[in-house]
Amino acid sequence: IITRAAKACKWRTLGDMNTVDANAWIRARVERDGISSRTCQKTVVALRDFGGWCASPAQALLPLNPFQELKWTGRQVRVYERRPVTAEELRKIIEAARIQPLQAALKGSGVQNGACALSEETRTALLWKGHTRALAYQLMSGTGLRWNECRTLAIGDINLAAGVITLKAENEKNRKGAQIPLNSELKPVMAGYMAERLRRLAGGSTLLPGAFNTHPFFDGLPLSLAKAFKKDCESAGVKVED
Repeated sequence: IITRAAKACKWRTLGDMNTVDANAWIRARVERDGISSRTCQKTVVALRDFGGWCASPAQALLPLNPFQELKWTGRQVRVYERRPVTAEELRKIIEAARIQPLQAALKGSGVQNGACALSEETRTALLWKGHTRALAYQLMSGTGLRWNECRTLAIGDINLAAGVITLKAENEKNRKGAQIPLNSELKPVMAGYMAERLRRLAGGSTLLPGAFNTHPFFDGLPLSLAKAFKKDCESAGVKVED
């Protein structure tokens, strides 16, 4: 938050920081991006805490906290009504995720049905990307894994013979680690993906047992789910916010 604020407000030194710029930046984000009051309040707290740290006797980097008077009193801009996703909606989202990267690329090229608009190599890569994301959704819905827990799984964490995923403590939210069972529907799908993932990693070389155990199981999942998930929901015709 501090780095983002400094870049937006063009602060070059600690002495450049001030409440006027910070308040204008927060309000601009409300008007431009529609951020919620909760996000605004979180931003205010972060800036005030950082300013207080800079002005503390232990640090003495500033004579006073430049954000001491910074407050957020605006109203809630958007309210999200959370609701469970139905089984049918989940199926649609997963199917949409499989083809959304390719569809987006074709749309960007201006050709909806253009087999020649993209090279075969590009099409294959986009379909693999969609397959990866769709399987991640399947795994999360079938096991209860969070996005980061799913994204940080290593190949060696998955024991398909035993039908168990080992969730490392450092990747789990409560930092305890866990053994997650795979249901009968997930195991063959995971096995097919594992085989293709290993084939791609080996690149035609002889595959030695355990050679890629420390590599991520999922190929290239983004750090954040929000943007991709929203696109997949739109593609599936599933409304995710009110």
